Order: sequence, then C-alpha cells, then structure tokens
Amino acid sequence: DGGAVPDREAVQYQSQEEKLIRTVTMQLQTKEFDTLLSYLEARVAAVGGYVQNSMIYGNSMDGNGYRSANLTLRIPQSSLDLFVAGVGENATIVRKSENAENVTLQYADTEARLKSLQIEQERFLALLEKADTVDAIITLEEHLTELRYQIESYASTLKIYDNKVSYSTVTLDISEVKRIVPVEKDPTVLTRMKDG
Repeated sequence: DGGAVPDREAVQYQSQEEKLIRTVTMQLQTKEFDTLLSYLEARVAAVGGYVQNSMIYGNSMDGNGYRSANLTLRIPQSSLDLFVAGVGENATIVRKSENAENVTLQYADTEARLKSLQIEQERFLALLEKADTVDAIITLEEHLTELRYQIESYASTLKIYDNKVSYSTVTLDISEVKRIVPVEKDPTVLTRMKDG
C-alpha cells in the first residue's frame, strides 16, 4: 500500500492528555439578586476559583429597584460542570452556551519548540565557554540574547495555555426581575421567527 508510515509526531500528540479550553456563558434572571451574588461568591471560593471581572449596575434604592451584574469567573475545570449545575439551581437560565477549544496540538508544538531552543541555548553556552576572541564572544552573546527572548516567549505561551486549560471561563449576565419570565426549553424555528 505504498508503505505508509504513521507520523511519529501525530502519534505522540494522540498519546498526550487532551488540552481543552472550556468557556461557558449564561444569561440569568433572579428575584433574589443579593442572595444569588452571595451564593456565587461562596461557591467560587469553595471550588478554588476566582473572580476575574465584576460589574454591578443600579442599586435597590433607584427608581425601579432592578439591578444587573456581569461577572467573569475562572473556575477549575474539574469543578466546572458541578459549578454550572449549581448556578442553574439558584437562578433561572435564560440563555446558555458552552465552547471547548482543543489546543493539544498547539500546546505540543509550542512545548517541542521550547525544548529545541533550550537545547540550542545549552550548545551556545558551551561554545561561549570555549570562545577565545572578543568578536566570537560578542556574536555568541547576541545569539544567546535572542534565544533567551524566544525561550521566554514560548514559556509564557505555555503558561497562558496552562491557565486557560486549568481554569475555565464562566461569564454570567445576571438580571434582577420582579417576576421570572418562562423560558422555552427548545424553541422551534417557527416560534423564534414569531418572537423575532
């Protein structure tokens, strides 16, 4: 059959643990605004997450008394599904979307480039120790400076991937309401056209 040999890198990538960046966006309604915010604060702390961004609009003293909030939370991926389920039990979900981006190949590629640069740096350091002219030393040090910059860049990229994989992003758009508007579980195309 032409003697096709499996791509060694592809096999290596497949054996590596998948790196998924998961994001969840939810639009919520609640009649118990303060209670919901307190619950969220406690749950985020309990699962070891953190609040990346928080905006609260209005106050209970203004004309209509309705408030809203927009929260961006970082939740450990291992606790994400349970956390999202808990949010759904404490507020009415108007809209919810989830996304999972697989960055396994990008991660492995970045990791391989970093290792290659580190090996190259070790070789240049060895050459620098043996250099016997000022010109050779200057040339080697310039190349080492460039290598260090590239190494730091790839290492930084891996840290960003690690953070995004370890901590999923949950964005909550919360509205305080007087009464909960029923949400159709699976609206048909005809219903959506009529509502539009």
